[in-house]
Amino acid sequence: MKMKHQLFVFGLILCMTSFSAVVPVSTLTLQLKPGWNLVTLTRPLESLQGNVNKFLLLKPLSFDMNSSAYVFCNQAEDLKPGVGYWIFSGKSQMVELALDTKQTAAQPTLTKGWNLVGMTDGASWPNAAVAIWGWKDGRFVQVNKTELQVGCAYWAFFNA
Repeated sequence: MKMKHQLFVFGLILCMTSFSAVVPVSTLTLQLKPGWNLVTLTRPLESLQGNVNKFLLLKPLSFDMNSSAYVFCNQAEDLKPGVGYWIFSGKSQMVELALDTKQTAAQPTLTKGWNLVGMTDGASWPNAAVAIWGWKDGRFVQVNKTELQVGCAYWAFFNA
């Protein structure tokens, strides 16, 4: 009888392990280099407060088109996928963030001229961009559309 009970418990644990393996988990790993980094969120962050605070503790800066100035993001409502964020890091570090798999990234609002936008899966803005510049090794470099990386942000110029 004891052996049957142990087999039942083992089978139950095996089933639970299998079930947890198929639950979709989406994460974004930011690989920050020492100095300034230009990143984006590829989906909304999972609403767990600790997860949102983890990104806010990086003190991300976004560009406010209305005031033509960089602003610190201080609350969850400031964080949007597809928006470019500057993050300063004093050291090399990897920051893993949980993403909300139930929501998709909305396309960023674009204006004529330069926009600080992030590359997400299925982003359509590159098709309309006239010029794209990225941040690499501490300086701006011109980037071809084929070189865009999901999770990175870019300055892109639009005619309309």
